[in-house]
Amino acid sequence: MCGIAGLVACAMNRVSSTAFNHARSKLEHRGPDGGGTWVNQTRSAGLVHTRLAVVDVAGGKQPLSNERANVHVVCNGEIYNHIELRAELERQGHRFRTRCDAEVLVHLYEEFGLDLFSHLNGMFAFALWDEDQELLVLARDRLGQKPLYYQAQESALTFASELKALQPLLESPLRVRPSAIDEFLTFTYVPHENGVFEGIQQLAPGHYLTWCRGTCRLASYWSYPAPRPEFDGGIDDAAKALRELLHDATRLRLRSDVPVGVLLSGGIDSAAVVGLIAEAGVTPIRTFTASFAGPGADERPYARAIARRFGTEHHELRIAAPTRELMYHVLDHFDEPFADTSAIPTYLISQQARRHVKVVLTGDGGDESFLGYTRYALYRRYLNQRRWAFPLTRLTGLGAVGRWLCPRPRQRTVRRRLRTLTNFWNPGPREVYERWYAAFPRRLKSQLGRKEFVDLLDRSANTGHWMAATLDAFAGVDPVAGAAAFDLRHYLPDAVLTKVDRMSMAHGLECRSPLLDHRIIEFAARLPVNWRLHPRHGSKWIFRLACRDLLPNEVFERPKTGFGAPVGDWLRDDLSGKLAHECLPARGLEQWLDPSVVTRMIADHHRHVEDHTYRLWTLLALNRFWSKHGAQRA
Repeated sequence: MCGIAGLVACAMNRVSSTAFNHARSKLEHRGPDGGGTWVNQTRSAGLVHTRLAVVDVAGGKQPLSNERANVHVVCNGEIYNHIELRAELERQGHRFRTRCDAEVLVHLYEEFGLDLFSHLNGMFAFALWDEDQELLVLARDRLGQKPLYYQAQESALTFASELKALQPLLESPLRVRPSAIDEFLTFTYVPHENGVFEGIQQLAPGHYLTWCRGTCRLASYWSYPAPRPEFDGGIDDAAKALRELLHDATRLRLRSDVPVGVLLSGGIDSAAVVGLIAEAGVTPIRTFTASFAGPGADERPYARAIARRFGTEHHELRIAAPTRELMYHVLDHFDEPFADTSAIPTYLISQQARRHVKVVLTGDGGDESFLGYTRYALYRRYLNQRRWAFPLTRLTGLGAVGRWLCPRPRQRTVRRRLRTLTNFWNPGPREVYERWYAAFPRRLKSQLGRKEFVDLLDRSANTGHWMAATLDAFAGVDPVAGAAAFDLRHYLPDAVLTKVDRMSMAHGLECRSPLLDHRIIEFAARLPVNWRLHPRHGSKWIFRLACRDLLPNEVFERPKTGFGAPVGDWLRDDLSGKLAHECLPARGLEQWLDPSVVTRMIADHHRHVEDHTYRLWTLLALNRFWSKHGAQRA
């Protein structure tokens, strides 16, 4: 795992060694084991790399070149099948200088050109410069595990792994895109399609970009397949086939010249990963578990059961309420507004693991592929109930009665509950999923926003319509499978994997997940929804069957538990202090967001009238971002 940055330009002398050095310094946390720079002033092209040495520790310094030194590459991530690719390329006459996995990229490009992507199994973001054609190629892995930001102009293209490293290479300062605030309040992250800054985009998962003499082109080489129940065989056949895929995906991700551990949550995904590693004969297995001080869910007993079963070298971290300084340090690592509350424990357990290993395997990706999130079961229940309840409330007029009894739905009364009951099935399925998904649904954003912000919502692309359009792309499939497909395309790369990348790389720790192997994603899409979300056995049923012999009974039967931090309690304990003030709209934001609405939310949360944990944390994260970048508003 590493950090990359670079620039290519039409004009000569556009490349600045000072700017490159500054960009590289911003990425040192991603690659603490050294760095390199390649520059061609004549062509105004340059590549920057900071290295976390995992494969070929002594000889894998980047940028890397081919035999003729006319193709150069910098790569962030790992090409897991590099051994097989190297063997095939050597049979074709290519000569390698290192054992580094990234070196296969220049030779694949020589052999296959822009068709090289289908040969890769890995997580990566790389930049490849072809001297002869004056062509820059940027590419990102299929699921978006590794980030890549860029600014494309006719005069130049700049790119970097993180926004903080992109800024030194730009000719003008970053400016916040106002409608990104609307998107963030909905999703608690800014979707990669748009980006938080004007003119700055993130390369989409499964895409590549080419830039040649001012002409920029984007193309997709892979997209998530539409969920279709096409598996030829029974559920036992599917479980066996899935187990073989899991075994091979884990085998590939164990390739490392440095020690490997596991982030063990106590759930079935990471437990199965530990079992698969043990099955591969790896010893010792180092496992790392985090839990929170105080009352609440404690995953340590489940993690200990897994550790005992496989004889791991087990480490536990007990997390207390963080200081304000730690909260803001975590938020600042994202360079954009980001409000996933599990970022703090992910940061701390990554810090703990890095003291022992450079690489960890995780269970990320299982919930989206095998329908593990609780919201999928609730969504299915809603869809089943709506089939009879919606016609009943519409034909009997109960919905109108509910609205008449409670004309002001914010009131917390029996009448409000009746109104909610009689109108619950009135919205369509897409709108309901958006309501469950959104921190601030459109109605609440309209209450929070001042006139200028409400006008902005009306002028900008409605996030609800954008989400509905994405779900419509899977029209004709089971709605639950369509919702999971939306999460794989958006929530997984923009929230889950962004969190994992920034929090692990803050400590120079590489995270690999076997469940994110694209072959497993494609396989799961071919399975009937009932095999993944079983009506009687619950979520991830096919995954449980595939890994049954690896899982202790208490883990096998355990329901889904999230890794969210008890931020609500942390906020409530300190809302009488400075944090209350810092949830209020910052200077510049108050022209858009109404402080009185936030004040009421704070009071309701503090008195346990209503739980506003995620909304207040979202506002706090927005304020922190705005304090650093809000002055650069478009």
